[in-house]
Amino acid sequence: MINGNKMGVDQMKLIIDMKGMKLKDITNQEMVGVYKQISLEVQRFFPQMLHKLYILNTPMFFEGAWEQTLSKCLD
Repeated sequence: MINGNKMGVDQMKLIIDMKGMKLKDITNQEMVGVYKQISLEVQRFFPQMLHKLYILNTPMFFEGAWEQTLSKCLD
């Protein structure tokens, strides 16, 4: 690091595009495990770096899945 010049990344914005996703994709336990692992790894190795999370093109069923499973993965 050069004195007086901030190098590197200090915040991240994560964008997830769910266009074309079906209910079976989001309730698939393997995929849920992948999403959980990614979120745990980001929080473990880069705490406080996730500035914003955008989820685009969510299907109608997403709200229920978010409340039941996915939101519990994020602090």
